[in-house]
Amino acid sequence: MSLKFCSLCDRNIGNPISIDKSKIDLLVVGGTLSNDEEMVGRAFESRSGALIRKLIFESGFKNGEVGFTPVVRCGTMKPKRSEIRACLWWLISEINELQPKAILALGLDAAYQCARAKDFSERFGERIDNMGPTPVWIWHAPNKILKGSRAMVEDTKTLIKGIYEFASQTERMDKKTETVSRRKSIL
Repeated sequence: MSLKFCSLCDRNIGNPISIDKSKIDLLVVGGTLSNDEEMVGRAFESRSGALIRKLIFESGFKNGEVGFTPVVRCGTMKPKRSEIRACLWWLISEINELQPKAILALGLDAAYQCARAKDFSERFGERIDNMGPTPVWIWHAPNKILKGSRAMVEDTKTLIKGIYEFASQTERMDKKTETVSRRKSIL
């Protein structure tokens, strides 16, 4: 499958999302694939991606509850807006299929696509509810977190723990709703 309007479509590796099941609690969206990630065909496999994975799993999420995907499907450090828009349908398809309870958008390109936030320098860590039923939290790019201070890593961990608490509460509400529906059908 090629990306019609993308000047990088000859390098398109397909769908590098890293998930193990059809519905997830958290979808983590990054900007582009690093060279290493492009070679293995999976997002968040670089050093900075490994840090993000570690923080996510230390915060309570389990393997299989989290999906990782890039905004742009082929590695390029500085994608053009037209290339980002050309890959938007991949991201929308993944969100529709996976139905995550929360989205964590890491970096400028991910924040722009997931939350339509152009100027989000003062909105880091903020929950944005303007893109449909799934709330989006925007945060710094993985490389910035890796190269940042210990305080930035701790702030990232705190944000992810808050998202975990949100996803856990949403799960309990889903189960409660399901139980109420079953009870009504029995009556």
